[in-house]
Amino acid sequence: MPSLQSIKLNSPSPIIRTTQSNGDEAFMQVLPGPLIKVWGQSGPNDATDREWEGTFYIRPEYEIEDFVKKNAKSFKLPLPLEITGVRGWDEIVVPSNAICEDRHKIDIIPVDQLANLVRYGMGGSIFGDMISKTLHACLALTIARLKQDAPKGEPIDQERLEWALTDTFVAINQDFLNAPVSALRGLQERQDTSPIFPKLGSSNFLFGATEGSGCIACTVVVDTSTSKIHVAHVGDSRAVAGWYNHKEGKWRCDVLTEDQCGRNPKECHRRLARHPPEEADQVIYDRGWGNRVLGMNDVVRKFGGSCSVRSHAEENEIWNVFETKQAFNHFPKKTPPYTDTEAVVTYRDLKANPDEELKFIILATDDVWDTLTSEEAVLLTAAYKDNPSQGDIPKKALPERYPMILPTDPRPYPAQELPGTGGRAEGAWATMRVLSLRESVAREMRDDMTAV
Repeated sequence: MPSLQSIKLNSPSPIIRTTQSNGDEAFMQVLPGPLIKVWGQSGPNDATDREWEGTFYIRPEYEIEDFVKKNAKSFKLPLPLEITGVRGWDEIVVPSNAICEDRHKIDIIPVDQLANLVRYGMGGSIFGDMISKTLHACLALTIARLKQDAPKGEPIDQERLEWALTDTFVAINQDFLNAPVSALRGLQERQDTSPIFPKLGSSNFLFGATEGSGCIACTVVVDTSTSKIHVAHVGDSRAVAGWYNHKEGKWRCDVLTEDQCGRNPKECHRRLARHPPEEADQVIYDRGWGNRVLGMNDVVRKFGGSCSVRSHAEENEIWNVFETKQAFNHFPKKTPPYTDTEAVVTYRDLKANPDEELKFIILATDDVWDTLTSEEAVLLTAAYKDNPSQGDIPKKALPERYPMILPTDPRPYPAQELPGTGGRAEGAWATMRVLSLRESVAREMRDDMTAV
């Protein structure tokens, strides 16, 4: 990439060591202009062409504000709280990819349910698009069937509901992954129906677009009939609840999900237990960018990801027919699957503590949690809900204005620190630098971000 000529107004600033979105180190330098130059290395240590760099004009503050608020929306429900269980929701998307891979969806389901879904894609947005269009409908059908089978006037058995939601996640994933395989097997008995199309018709190549694509998903179901919330989750998005204790006058951060990724020892042990001990050093290992499944997948549970689910022979056959090329074809996949879609389901009783009231739930993709801790997100949301027009609040002042009940257990996953976040002015300046990055460099430094 050719370097831009510096404008001789002042001297370059010192080089700042910072962090990429995947945790690798990167470097920033403000040049006369003002310009921001950023560079680093990405990918595993054994990859080629790891170096990248970019130089961009720093966007003015008003442009940054417009960019952030472009995809921010708020919704208020006109229905009574007793019917919907929620008063409304706010949502925001801050993309980094040219085509944002995040998707989110909110549905009011006519069985006393409201469902929220946040998901992000991997290897493109195709698989995530399919999940966002089908998951809630399938979950609603599952819940409706359970209610129909339950004794009249009684709630659904909690354990049965958890198993049913997990089975629905698994069934959807199997259906999508089996589609290309079924298409290939059907070719053996298919007759030519057109003098133009071969047996493998043009529409069949739609299956090839899903190969290697995948997504994670986190959905929250609010059940107004039982005053409970249910969270079904695969991947490393996160759901966090903000409770307000009226008796103590304090907030409580309630993390509803666990990050199902390579840095979670529990998830690593669970996955390794499903494979022979002699294969352990190939199932999950670090190639220089953290523990990953097959050295590539950073999540242990997800939708799709055919390359980590099918056998090597079956995957090669599909690649050859659909003319797709994936990065995983060199891995000796001896005992697939290496990822799964067995959702972890948790629930909370909204009336368990009469002194507490659930004020909000935050669903957000992983890059939000790489920047904020769960506690910080709760306090920021509490401040916004208290007074949306109060402006920026210094980080240290948040717990003073909005006291929080300290967690009894340490949070397992610390957020990464952005460069220069010591004070309000410096923090805003750091944000302007990061959000001024464009094109592929933006993706190196930050992922698509979605929060609801």
